[in-house]
Amino acid sequence: AGATGTFLLTLNIPQSEHDGNRPMNLYFVATRKGSSTTFDYGSHLTILIDNLPPDVPTVDVGGIRNSEAILYFSSFDARSNEYTIVNKDAGYMGIKSYELTLLNPNGTLKERKTISVDFWDPTSNYTFRNLSPNTQYTASVVATDLVGHTRTRSGFTFTTAPRPPANLTASSPNHCSVVLNWNASPGATRYKVYVVGSTQVYTTTSTSFTIDGLNPNTTYSYAVSAESPAGESDRVNISRTTRPRPRVNGPGLVCNTNTLFEIQNLPEGFSVHW
Repeated sequence: AGATGTFLLTLNIPQSEHDGNRPMNLYFVATRKGSSTTFDYGSHLTILIDNLPPDVPTVDVGGIRNSEAILYFSSFDARSNEYTIVNKDAGYMGIKSYELTLLNPNGTLKERKTISVDFWDPTSNYTFRNLSPNTQYTASVVATDLVGHTRTRSGFTFTTAPRPPANLTASSPNHCSVVLNWNASPGATRYKVYVVGSTQVYTTTSTSFTIDGLNPNTTYSYAVSAESPAGESDRVNISRTTRPRPRVNGPGLVCNTNTLFEIQNLPEGFSVHW
């Protein structure tokens, strides 16, 4: 009386069995001193049969810079998902884990990462870092469901953004403009020029750009990045102070010859004519 019996039932499902849900009719017969009692649990239990691999993972890439890229991935397994809905620690959408592989252009391994997922941490992206600029990489994603079946998306390629512009310089030829110069970045199709702290953004295919309409004797910060169809590089920054406004000091009315005027803050290369 009051005793408890614990039973571990192991079911071996043939690989030939179709996916689906099967009722499990459970019966117990307790025998004591020749008398038996039957316990019938009917079809209260259901066996989830998953003999098929998950969906082929969808793969996309975003956030491409010159040294990093974000890989987005997702997969689904219908049968295993019925289990993960109820057992949230077991996986997410029927998937237990993803294995990400990144190969260099020559086919050697750049990085391999295994990511376990569940309802509480349904990670669906990973950032590859320390990449080389203007370089094509090949990625693959393997999704594993709860049973251990796998499905692979391989041969997904992407190219990183160009290297940031090098040797950025800024000169202020006068009181209201600045000239930016930089070295060409391999693979770049254009460059973006920013006035930091404002909404001003310019684009150019040249390695030199003049920004006009600035205030005199004012310090500005500028940034330049390289762009290609793959993405935008990191920005390089520089600050420069514009020259003071030129001034002409002298009498407002000239009645005599040999009248002296003084020119202040005349930019180099400029001259005065009258």
